[in-house]
Amino acid sequence: MLENRDLASSDTPTADPTVSNLFMQAPAMICILEGPELKCTLSNPLFSKLFDGRQLIGKSPLEAVPELEGQGFFDGLYQVYETGVPAQFKEFPGVADWNNDGQLTTKYFNFIYNPYTVEGKIIGVIIFGFEATDQVLIQRKSEENQLVLETIASVSPVTLWMTEEHGHNTFVNQTWIDWTGVPLEQQAGEGWARCIVEEDRARTYSRLLSAISTQALYESDFRIRNRRGELIWCYATGRPWYKSDGSFGGYAGSCIDITERKQEEQRIKSMLEALPIVAWTAGPDGQLNYLNSRWYEYTGQTREESMGRGWANTMPPDTEEEVFKKWNYSLEHKVQYEAESMYRRYDGMYRWHIARAVPIKNEKDEVLYWLGTSTDIHDQKTLSQQLEQSVQERTRELTKANIDLKRSNDELEQFAYIASHDLKEPIRKIQFFSDLLQNPDTINPESYLKKIHEATGRMKALIDDLLDYSSVRKWENSFRKVDLNKVLAAVKEDLELIITEKGASIVCEDLPTIKAIPLQMRQLFYNLINNALKYSKDNIPPRVTISVSNTCSTSIGEYPYLNPKHSYYTISIEDNGIGFDTRYTEKVFTIFKRLHSRDTYSGTGIGLALCKKVAHNHGGEIYVSSIPDLGSTFYVILPAD
Repeated sequence: MLENRDLASSDTPTADPTVSNLFMQAPAMICILEGPELKCTLSNPLFSKLFDGRQLIGKSPLEAVPELEGQGFFDGLYQVYETGVPAQFKEFPGVADWNNDGQLTTKYFNFIYNPYTVEGKIIGVIIFGFEATDQVLIQRKSEENQLVLETIASVSPVTLWMTEEHGHNTFVNQTWIDWTGVPLEQQAGEGWARCIVEEDRARTYSRLLSAISTQALYESDFRIRNRRGELIWCYATGRPWYKSDGSFGGYAGSCIDITERKQEEQRIKSMLEALPIVAWTAGPDGQLNYLNSRWYEYTGQTREESMGRGWANTMPPDTEEEVFKKWNYSLEHKVQYEAESMYRRYDGMYRWHIARAVPIKNEKDEVLYWLGTSTDIHDQKTLSQQLEQSVQERTRELTKANIDLKRSNDELEQFAYIASHDLKEPIRKIQFFSDLLQNPDTINPESYLKKIHEATGRMKALIDDLLDYSSVRKWENSFRKVDLNKVLAAVKEDLELIITEKGASIVCEDLPTIKAIPLQMRQLFYNLINNALKYSKDNIPPRVTISVSNTCSTSIGEYPYLNPKHSYYTISIEDNGIGFDTRYTEKVFTIFKRLHSRDTYSGTGIGLALCKKVAHNHGGEIYVSSIPDLGSTFYVILPAD
């Protein structure tokens, strides 16, 4: 007999212990019932666990689990014992105190009752089975959820749909069937697309296939004809769904009736067509979907060329980035858009327009579409630019006039100083020594006559230099092309004697030809080179280096008198002379301003002032840098055009 069978009669055949061990280790619930009363002689661990806390061995099913009486379990057992015909129960419910806590609960089982025979005689029943409670509950929950979803889908006011990975329809809800009047069986595969009017069908299906190729969001609007033959505008959206293994499964989406919105849009478009300016609409994503006829008349584009972002091809490429930067900002923040840009006309001419657009929103602050206009402001823009240019030119003229006036006032002050000091000084000497000569007791009159002669010469030199300085004026008809190389050659010839006496060398780059007053250019170079030779060091031969370069924009910007729109040359004249302290870099250009006594260095102190006046007359500038005992460099800025 079986190992744990304790109440069987002594004449019952003994079972193979190996079989008993196999039953005890089996992954299924196994129980052996023997004799007419079907007493339990074997219960493996899984079966015993089902009745945790109850004594099974030696008891009949009714004795062990009396709650199951009348539920079909016991009847089946006795029927198999009597007939020898196996019985099978699938997801069979049993209500009992399964947890042995006094509470009745329901469990579900998949059982097979097989007759237990020995030598052809039925001596009992073997129960072999599995508990299926979790599977049954999950299945029922799934069925309930499916029923809920189907109910929701059937009563939904919008169409719900699904496709597989190739775009073939696998599900549409009752709403779509009600809209189209086409039976469900005709909607499968590509059948749903036949519900769309022919003019929109290819475009709509093409958009779905395009979305599938990238697994992107699907959007499309199209028309269908309902069961009453009326046209309905629909707007469909869909998102990709994925299988449990992560692979792409297809699209799931919805479709809403936008007929009223389309009718409103058509009404708006009719009004926009009547406007004398360019008007347009765009979707929530900013893609243009309508332009009135003014646009096509102006640009010559076709509708296909303009839609989406095609209209931007009429803008100059270098302005497109800034325009879309503003447009994208408005899209992101749902705020009014405004931007000025140029659009190319059908004849190739670019004209300025100002584009404005406002977002049309629903009660949820969602953008339904954008409504915009583009107005030609080219004439106003051009006039404004001309006025601005005129203002700038007038401002430059006034600035120049103010600078000229200041210079004139400075010259007047300098002349006043000369009249009160420099010119009076030799006159006082002449008068003083003349009075002495009138005295008959005067001793050594020849020395007084010499001093009167020197004072007269000084007076003449001052007057001559003043005449030269005052004669430097800007006369337009005196300007001509001047080769500065020839000017320099003439100056070197004039200074040949002092160059030879001092053993000086003058090194010069090739100088440009500019439009200038020849005499004043000669005065400029003469005074600057003569100045370098005069203020040279003792016992060191003077060396003058002349070079030329294009003036950088930074240097031009430092001087308000220079025009930033013009180009200039900078001519530098460098010497190895005595130099001077940087405190005097501005004072050296003041008329009659001297840094050294007349006994040390001759001259009236007017040369550098004259150079500055020549530079200003030519619309240029002059400045100097110097280091004591190392030399000076004068920089002359002159217009190149």
